[in-house]
Amino acid sequence: MTFGVIAGYIASVLVFATFSMKTLVPLRLVAIASNLFFIFYGALEGLVPILVLHLALLPLNCLRLWELKASEAELQTSLTADFSPEAIIPLMEERRFPAGSVLFKAGDPSEEVYVLGEGVVELPELSVWLGPGDLFGEIGLFAKDGRRTASAHVVKDSIIYALPRAALTKAMAEQPKLGILLLRLITDRLLENAGKSNGDPTDLSPRSPQNRSDESSDREERQVMQTAQKSKTRRFSRRFQVAFLGTVALLVGTLSFAPTAYWLFARDAAVTSWSNEATAPIRGAIASPLPIPGSLVPADGRVVEIVDEHADLGDVLRAQALVDQALARVDQQQGHVALVGSLLNAWNQRSQSYAEGFRQKLVVENRGHEAEIAFLERRLQLARAEVERTRSLSQRGYASTADEENRRQVVLDLEADLATKRRDLDRNRVQSALAETGVFLDLDGDNPGWAFASNDAMVLERERAEQSLRDARLALERARQELSASEQSFADQTSAIVRAPAGSMIWSRIAGEGAAVSTGTPIVSWIDCSHLLIDAPVSNLLAGLLSPGAKASVTIEGESRDREARALLVRGAAAKMDHDDLAAVASGHSPDSAQVILMLDQAADFSVCPVGRGASVSFYEVSFLDLAAAFLRL
Repeated sequence: MTFGVIAGYIASVLVFATFSMKTLVPLRLVAIASNLFFIFYGALEGLVPILVLHLALLPLNCLRLWELKASEAELQTSLTADFSPEAIIPLMEERRFPAGSVLFKAGDPSEEVYVLGEGVVELPELSVWLGPGDLFGEIGLFAKDGRRTASAHVVKDSIIYALPRAALTKAMAEQPKLGILLLRLITDRLLENAGKSNGDPTDLSPRSPQNRSDESSDREERQVMQTAQKSKTRRFSRRFQVAFLGTVALLVGTLSFAPTAYWLFARDAAVTSWSNEATAPIRGAIASPLPIPGSLVPADGRVVEIVDEHADLGDVLRAQALVDQALARVDQQQGHVALVGSLLNAWNQRSQSYAEGFRQKLVVENRGHEAEIAFLERRLQLARAEVERTRSLSQRGYASTADEENRRQVVLDLEADLATKRRDLDRNRVQSALAETGVFLDLDGDNPGWAFASNDAMVLERERAEQSLRDARLALERARQELSASEQSFADQTSAIVRAPAGSMIWSRIAGEGAAVSTGTPIVSWIDCSHLLIDAPVSNLLAGLLSPGAKASVTIEGESRDREARALLVRGAAAKMDHDDLAAVASGHSPDSAQVILMLDQAADFSVCPVGRGASVSFYEVSFLDLAAAFLRL
């Protein structure tokens, strides 16, 4: 059986003993002893939960023991101490009463106790005058019938503090000393009133100069007793502190002989997040108020506006000049197109006139040819008749053969002329048919100069003019686009918005109000509180056992719940991240400590961004035995 197991058995017996005890002081003493043995047991056997539990219970039990002793000392002091209303005045309600007011009458229900702050109050039945600091009305609260035993009249304008019965009962339950002091005060008042009712000649008014002198003497005696009691309390406190420090020293000495459980914890860790900077997109000066650190970036992402009053306007002016030139070129080409179009229209009109004349000429020629053909046909008919008659005469001997041959030659000539005229008529008819379709041909088969040559040149010139107009319009469109781009570039150079993600938190100001900045100058830093990290300082021994993804339990300052986290980065002492990367850096870092950056799960349920808060981290996947083995390997 090891020493650790023996210590565990002893600790268990002591815990059982605590459940059988009836008084608190011995119970706390035995509990402290059981805590010590459980600490030995957990440290030597590697039982981390038991070790952590009793390391926490030991100071708690010591504190409760000290409170018990201090409470006993206070109760002893309260048996002889004067009553002071200062302890209950913060619980009381302040009221103001003018002179002549009646606070209560004898026989009224008693529901409140009073302390006179300023002024004078008279109790007529008791012939008592109360001054500032006096408590009254307390006897009726504890009387069987709950009625006032005397009246209270306000003699001078007064400030009076009132405490209801329920609040007084609660205060007495929380502070037993207050109940004892009130019991002493009521007893003194009852004895005082009893002396007055018995007609004791030595009895004086409780507030007369003689009584106040006697009370001062009694008060001095009580103060001497209180001083002695406080001295005893201080001596006990010193003894307790010595005992407590001895216990701590014993624990430290014990844990130094084994791998310490401290390695399981990253103390002085801090909640943090990645630190990001919003930079100036242009050079200029900050023209709007900087956001307050801790404020959230609005939905449009706007952080601050940068304005450059000295931006160069040259590009815009040059682009505007190109637009003006392109406009002039378009106007010029539009005029040229209009001129060519008017010339082409005029030529078309002339061509139509020529065509009509050409057709009319063919009609006239055709009519002439038809008339000539008809004339030649009649002549040919007559000539043929003349040949027949001459042949008949020649057969009868009245004419010669030569005459007949001459007549025949005339017929042949007329037939030739008739064929020529008919050919000319057919050609003219072909020209007329073609002219009706817009094709004009001369007798030699060529077109006249006005028919096509001039038209082609005019059409070609019109096409060239229209193409030049299209090119000019494209150039104008490009010039306008360049002008728009130059104006946008000038606007971007003149005024720009520094932006950050919507909903992120402004962490710090880097530039000042109205400061001149250059492109890329940091303006503010911001963090995203929906992605929270933990910066945990750890020993190099523990860092060697961790890897990205290692699970951990995190307790954040101000919370009682544990949160889950996973290791994101593990850094050695020479590669730790600082404020250049993180919004907050843990205070527990030392030159030799390592660093673990953890990603906190379920970071969206914080009502207030916790960056900068302290945290405690437990890597529960690393056992005590793992640490011990690693320690022994070193």
